[in-house]
This record gives sequence, structure tokens and C-alpha cells, in this order.
Amino acid sequence: MPNQTFSLYLDVVRFLAAVLVLLYHSNWRELITDQVPLGGYGHSAVIIFFVLSGFVIAYVSDVKEADAKSYAVNRLSRIYSVAIPVLLMTPLLDVWGESISPVFYEDKTTHDLWYVRIFSSLLFLNEVWFVSIMSFSNVPYWSLCYEVWYYVIYAAYIFMRGWKRWVAIVSIALLLGPKILLLFPLWLVGVAIYKWQITYNLSVFKACVLWLMSFFAFYGFHEYGVQYALADLLKAWGGDYLYEQLTFSKYFLSDYLLVPIIAINFIAFRRLSGLCPNMPQAVSRCIRYVSGFTFILYLSHQPLLQFYGAVINGNPDSSRFYLTVIGLVIITVFALGFLTERRKRTWKRFFDLLLSWKGRTRSLNT
Repeated sequence: MPNQTFSLYLDVVRFLAAVLVLLYHSNWRELITDQVPLGGYGHSAVIIFFVLSGFVIAYVSDVKEADAKSYAVNRLSRIYSVAIPVLLMTPLLDVWGESISPVFYEDKTTHDLWYVRIFSSLLFLNEVWFVSIMSFSNVPYWSLCYEVWYYVIYAAYIFMRGWKRWVAIVSIALLLGPKILLLFPLWLVGVAIYKWQITYNLSVFKACVLWLMSFFAFYGFHEYGVQYALADLLKAWGGDYLYEQLTFSKYFLSDYLLVPIIAINFIAFRRLSGLCPNMPQAVSRCIRYVSGFTFILYLSHQPLLQFYGAVINGNPDSSRFYLTVIGLVIITVFALGFLTERRKRTWKRFFDLLLSWKGRTRSLNT
């Protein structure tokens, strides 16, 4: 079980990863002429999310959610409390913003077959097989269409038994196709970190060295362009068609090199956190509060960036324009957080009643 310090560390990493994704998507010339510092770390930040997600799901299913119903209620309320409001908000912002300043939406959104986009997004089917359905301007939504199915596969594994378990897992795999499954082992690394208790036996010195080295390795990974070099290699080997069909999984070669760096960072800090297992209450409360807006920041920032960019339509040579847009995005994210993530209990009660009603209906019919 992670101690408080390690748990807070993961919250900090999770929030900073969302900030990196925000910087990545804000790094376009309509908003700012210069390159944004740390603006090239977006995809790597998503891989951090995958590893974190695997760790957290392994923990909660082991300690807090011992049955399938509680697992389902918590996952559904967590996801839909944010996904549904953002999904409904995005096309409205897109249409409004595009009518004000179309340049901010060129090749960055689409409105055709809107009902298909909403339906597939609600069921997280946007990236199955070689389909790639854009959720309007909300590009980051793709990762949710991977992660949700990792929850489902893991639930089938831990809550089902015998031949039914494997029939369910194979059926889900056949529904999803290779793109989503290609990154599933990265998510499972998070599960392995939680399960692999032997890492607590690291010496403090080794843990400190490994933790510091992981930051240098993470920096070097991006400084030397490993992600794009291996993507180009994949394109040369497999051809343009395969490269394009893989869409967000086309960086899988470098992702498999990046994940050990992330894993080492988490493993090493888990050992170091044992030196100070508890943090001051004020620090803990502050970190928990801010990190509570991570999901809404991640899932809403892209349409908000484009909308505020279009509304203000300032000079990209001026940092004032860029900082104003970023400031408005952050303010809006925090406001949305109180209407979404901070209302998880309401969604939780809804899904609890829904699944309880389904369970009673099933028992009456048998």
C-alpha cells in the first residue's frame, strides 16, 4: 500500500503531466510565434498517465473496490462526471469560436456526422481497430478511449473466473483491435509496479541515484528526439499506410523505451518516500485540492484553448495574448471542476442506483 508521501507524489506527477499536455497543445503558431518551453512533452505525458492509471487501478481494486459493482460505480462516475459535460461543451465552443475566427480551427476540428462522434465518444469507440473518430476539436479524448478499455479488460481478469474470464478478454480484444492493445502493456507496467513489492528492498542510496537518473533520462529522451526518430524508422519499415493507420499508437517503439524510465522514477521514489511517510497536513491538503482538477484540465483544455484564442484573436508575437488565453483556460478549468469532478458523489449515487436496479431486475427474471 503506498504511503501518504508517495501518494501525494503521484498526484503531483499526474497534475504536472496534464500541464505538459496543455503546453503541448498550446504550442501552435496562432497563439504564440516562439516555441513554448516543455511544449514537446505532450505524448510522453500521456504515457505517464497510462502507467499512473495502471498503478492506481491495481491499488483501488486490491484495497477499496473488492467487488465488480463498486469497481464499476467508481470508474463510471469518475469518467462520465467529466466526459459527458466536456463532450457536450466541445462542439458548442467549436461552432461559436469558428464563427468568430476560423483560422483557429483550420484542420483542428470537424463537425460532420456529429451524432456519430458523440455516440462513439460516449462509448469510447473512437479508436477501435483502424478507425479514428475525432471528438470534434478535443484531440486528447483519444487516450480516454484507450484507458477506459484497459479498465474493462482488467476488471474481466480480476472479477471473472474460469473460461468466462478468457472468453470475455478475447471478445474485448477482438472488439478493440491492435491500436489500443499495442499500448496495453504500458498500462500493465503500472499494475506491476504496485504488485512488485520487492522494490521496497532498494537501498536509499541506489533509490536516490535511480530517481535522479530517471529525470536525466527523461530529458535526454526528448532532447535527442528518440520519439520522432523511432517513428520515422517505423514509417520506413512499415510504409506510410501502416504509419497513418496506427494514429496515436505510431510512437509505440519509443513508448516502450520511455516506460522503463517512468517505472524507475516511481519505484525509486516509493523507496525514498519511506524516509518521510507523512507530509504536513497543509501541504497534503493543497496538493490534493489542486490535483483534484487534473482530469478536467486534461480533457477540456484543447477546445478551451481554441475558443479563447478565437475570441481574443490577439497578436501571436506578443506573449500577452498567449498568457491571457492560458489564464482564461485555467480559470475556466477550475470553474468547470466544481461542476464536474467535484460532483462525483452525485454521479456515484446515480450509477449505484442504476446498477442496483439492473441487478434486481436480473434476479427477478431468473
